[in-house]
Amino acid sequence: MAAQNKNVRIDATGFYKYLRELEQKLRPPVRISKIMQSETLSVLKKAAEKTKRTTKAKAGGKYNPASKFYKGWVTLNGRKYYCGPSRNGLKGFRYSDALWNRLMARMAQNRKRAETRVGLSLAVFYRVAADLKLPRYSSGWDDSEVIRTSYLRSGGMGSAAKSGPVWGTRKVAQTKRDLRGKNPKLEFSITSTNTFNPFTKGRGALQASLNGRRKYFERNVKEGVFDTTKDIARAYPGIYHKR
Repeated sequence: MAAQNKNVRIDATGFYKYLRELEQKLRPPVRISKIMQSETLSVLKKAAEKTKRTTKAKAGGKYNPASKFYKGWVTLNGRKYYCGPSRNGLKGFRYSDALWNRLMARMAQNRKRAETRVGLSLAVFYRVAADLKLPRYSSGWDDSEVIRTSYLRSGGMGSAAKSGPVWGTRKVAQTKRDLRGKNPKLEFSITSTNTFNPFTKGRGALQASLNGRRKYFERNVKEGVFDTTKDIARAYPGIYHKR
């Protein structure tokens, strides 16, 4: 399991060790492959929840005349046009009808793109879960509407997008799934700079989420959660859910 951006890599060796420890505690017994899928999904969801981002109102507001965040500038064919109200010596005015319509169309496109990008830093985790075909991957995400809207508008974060950001599929994330035998593996790498940058801090969010599952396990051991099957099922619903 890896999360990469240039030379950044997260080592999940400790996470694999934790999964084996959890396997020994579960009653009734559960296949390690099922445990791995459920816990990986929990990590991805928590990472998306922890990853920082701006708000949809702020991002799209720069291109929305009705917003307090509106900047008033539109770039068309490499040239900037001021389309905002009169302020700071800049005059608000209309251009020719043809040019004005083009500027408004570009502004609407920019707004949609900006609002879509708000969720893309989170949607990459959703994309990984989908690619790994994790059971019930589509439900239970924090701020799921933003994530799914961004995911779908960007063509699943691949090349199918037209009105939203167009991402080359393999430039976002790559996954590998092998659940056969006694040593199953789920691997993924994330190369999205929209997720791993100094502002969103997605790398730290993912690492914290991996560490968090072990801490959750250790707390459950201390509190005697594994003493009864009822408490185990309540603590790990993703593992004991009924299909």
